[in-house]
Amino acid sequence: MNDPNGLFRDSNGTWHLYYQYNPTELVAGNQHWGHATSPDLYTWTNQPIALFPPSEDAGMFSGSAVLDPNNTS
Repeated sequence: MNDPNGLFRDSNGTWHLYYQYNPTELVAGNQHWGHATSPDLYTWTNQPIALFPPSEDAGMFSGSAVLDPNNTS
């Protein structure tokens, strides 16, 4: 896990955290965006990988998340 990105709380009160993640090794590289959820910011549940790189020699790097309930961004 590296570089938390896009922490937000949804309308049901669940916290979502996205982070850089290498699912194949313990070192940087092959970056994906992992996803975890929490009801209380203490207990976390891993979710399926949120973003995959387009190829093995690419990666998903830092970014952000925006809630847009009115679809105006």
